[in-house]
Amino acid sequence: MNRKTDTPSPLQQRFVSEMELAQLTGISRRTWQKHRQRHRGPRYYKICGAVRYDVEETLVWIKGQVVHSGQAA
Repeated sequence: MNRKTDTPSPLQQRFVSEMELAQLTGISRRTWQKHRQRHRGPRYYKICGAVRYDVEETLVWIKGQVVHSGQAA
């Protein structure tokens, strides 16, 4: 956080932890972990050993998961 204003930097807004991603999307942290382990989820990054997701990339991935009526899930 920026000490002067306590607002996140642009990088902090772009890359988030699993917990932050869960809060943003309403999808549990465990679900994000399962997606990652099964190589089925959005792209993720390892930054100094910590898993981080790009918010914009993840939202694009979520929007790509649409299933239309009448289609098998």
